[in-house]
Amino acid sequence: MWQRLLAALPAAYAQCYGEECTWQDEEWRTVDPWAQTIEEQVIQLYAEGEKGGFAEDADLQPRRLRVCSNSGSDCVKASKLPKLLKKTTQPLILQGLWGEGWPQDPSWSKARVLERLGQLGLTVSLGSLYPVEGGEPVRRFKVHLAELLQKFLPDPRFVAFDHITDEVTADIMGGTKLFKRMSKGQNPVLSLGGPRSGIPWHTHGESSLMCFVGRKRWFVYPPASADAAFRGHPFLGSLNWTRQKLPSLKPWQRPLTFLQQPGDFVYLPPGWPHLTLNLDDTLAVGWQDFLDNSMLDSLLKGCEDPPTDPDSCTLLAQRCREGICAFGRDPLALYASALQAEPLHLAAAGHSAELDIDRLEDTADVLLQSEEALLKNPYIDNLTLAYGWIYLAQTTYNLGGDKDLADAYLSRVGRLVQGDHLGFEALALYDKSGGVKPFDYGIGIRKEELEQRQAKKSAGESKDKEEEEEEEEEEEEKEEKRKKKQRMNRK
Repeated sequence: MWQRLLAALPAAYAQCYGEECTWQDEEWRTVDPWAQTIEEQVIQLYAEGEKGGFAEDADLQPRRLRVCSNSGSDCVKASKLPKLLKKTTQPLILQGLWGEGWPQDPSWSKARVLERLGQLGLTVSLGSLYPVEGGEPVRRFKVHLAELLQKFLPDPRFVAFDHITDEVTADIMGGTKLFKRMSKGQNPVLSLGGPRSGIPWHTHGESSLMCFVGRKRWFVYPPASADAAFRGHPFLGSLNWTRQKLPSLKPWQRPLTFLQQPGDFVYLPPGWPHLTLNLDDTLAVGWQDFLDNSMLDSLLKGCEDPPTDPDSCTLLAQRCREGICAFGRDPLALYASALQAEPLHLAAAGHSAELDIDRLEDTADVLLQSEEALLKNPYIDNLTLAYGWIYLAQTTYNLGGDKDLADAYLSRVGRLVQGDHLGFEALALYDKSGGVKPFDYGIGIRKEELEQRQAKKSAGESKDKEEEEEEEEEEEEKEEKRKKKQRMNRK
């Protein structure tokens, strides 16, 4: 039934990318037929009689609480919240912490958000490969929030999930004592995306997110339980995982799930793998932390022999590089376990290459061998493949690897996104080399940037020509001196 309903959706909703999706609405979008159909099917799937796995463990179930003046079984005082979050071992959904959100609160209308935050610089990310960056998008180019809303976020392939300053966070959420206590030592983040966008499976330290606009569907696993077999292909975005992989999972394999609505504050304990899918235009602000040592034991299960959870192995390897190792294995062995669980886990491949650049070439070989099949897979977007090659190329370049090999990776990009004008523009914003190497991927970039690069190139060529002429003159002078010396010797 799931597949039949999806097949019956209008083609306009099944393939709405780029310019045809240009956002002209004056207000946030809240009714997306395709996203709503997906949501109804998720509800139906989890409502079926057959249960099992994590759903039967009461200690793991997401817990809903209201913030009120007197604590109770379903209620907590705001002043008690920081202590509660430190003790909890299950996801929490809190209502009434920072207001109701839009549309009940008009201060979160689209016009008001643009007025307050329109000039805020944010990174454009491809949702399907955001976890590769480990929550740390290091880019030279950012765009204003207003441009994100107008140009990129109508396309469900793109999201913004970026670090923001404490000052911006305080301006959004207020400078209350509660805010100061909860934000201490954490990294503030802003999440923004349109219907059907999201961030696929990833794992990190504790995180919290206050939703001001739109609905967000969460899927979560307890630590070290998100087997690679449950995740599906790592290039699946959130939407296509929900469409393609979730219906195929047995009840005992399915993740826990809950819905975050405007006004809901979600807290996720450290080490819980999670995937999010936006059902509406969604705006949320919160905090994210790195994984601390207290969570290492909970990750061990996912990296035993044979390894099942690539995130667990990658996180253990990262901690091992800081001096805390598990199983008596070195970081390279742990990264190898991650890639054994999922050969195209690009985050593990990239970190592994920091220690042994040859490991990256192995991953590139896997991608090359898989590419033809992935191109035929309707659930894998060509732009995701393109970003995969770009990630491998930039990592190779940044780590001092074979430059010719990096160029060979980039040579595979152009044909993957030919005719995808918005994809071209997004690629031009993707620069993890810190500006050291201005990759243009051989496919086209922003007009003004292209003109700037051409001007620089022309200036460089002129300079090179002058240097060549000077070198030729020097060689001629040397040759003349050599001949003169020979004549002197003959005399």
